[in-house]
Amino acid sequence: MKCFTFFDQAVAYASGGSVDASPWRWDPRGAAYSPQFTNSVNNSDSVRRIYSIEFEHPDYRGYALVVWGNGDCAPSSEKVVRNLGQNPNRWWTDKIDSFVPYNGCFSEHFDDSNLQGLIGGSNTPSAQINRPNRTNSLSITGGLSDEESQMDCDSGRGKCAYTPTARVEYVPSDWKDELISWNCTAVPQAVRFSQTFTRSSTFRWGVESTTTVGTPATAPMKVEQSLKLTFGGDFGSSVSKLYDASQTITPGSVGIISSAVSTKKATGLWNLDYENRKWYHHFWDKTMTASQVDKDSAMNVVFNQRLMTAGERANFCSQSDVGTSEVK
Repeated sequence: MKCFTFFDQAVAYASGGSVDASPWRWDPRGAAYSPQFTNSVNNSDSVRRIYSIEFEHPDYRGYALVVWGNGDCAPSSEKVVRNLGQNPNRWWTDKIDSFVPYNGCFSEHFDDSNLQGLIGGSNTPSAQINRPNRTNSLSITGGLSDEESQMDCDSGRGKCAYTPTARVEYVPSDWKDELISWNCTAVPQAVRFSQTFTRSSTFRWGVESTTTVGTPATAPMKVEQSLKLTFGGDFGSSVSKLYDASQTITPGSVGIISSAVSTKKATGLWNLDYENRKWYHHFWDKTMTASQVDKDSAMNVVFNQRLMTAGERANFCSQSDVGTSEVK
């Protein structure tokens, strides 16, 4: 611990000089309520980051303890553990009444010196903690990560309840291109192609698939009032669709079918209830988006064409001027 005469000096030291708190030199309480100060702290580009400012009295009054460290508060990590009963922190024993956390950190307060007897804590400001003048130790954490939430919902370690907060989206994913026809003549040619496509994929909840190949298209949006989601667990999905159409292929081009399976994306609020605390708390609320192949949705199929490569011209044009290829 390093002591300073003025509030702005402590903030400058804790933030590596990246935060100017001089407007609040005589008014730390004003800084606690200031959006300008909060934005400055949360958007600092310094390696040193302010995690929390603890205050001696309710409503952010009295002396201030600026808690800092290196790097952001990453979810599922603990940045600072401090026993206030030991020097040089001894003056702050049983003296914290309010606090303001920053940079997404959770400031946890305990009435025992070894992080026992949770008084309370959160990642939002508290003008009056539950049991004032009782804090003997502090922990700064990044809270519960989405990955831990998903694993705990799947394993049953956390009892999970899901509430939809947005539309359930149906979007194509995992695009795949298949060359189906060619035209080696000097004039456009109508080519008929008829075949049933079958696409099989294995997906997991919580894993977003990306569209990397083919022409993106949007499947219809649907609204579901209730939906039970389970994270984890691989499962397979197989979707079939008949493509039967005539397409005009330009000279020296190949026809391509781009197909995709439809993925369901659900955004909602997960309420996790832990019998044994997780990151010091029994209850966590997490807003997350889960993805899953929609087994009941039709496959997206889009026709495209492009000029032949030299290798394709040598291969196809030696067989016939115009032709089709079966999709394997």
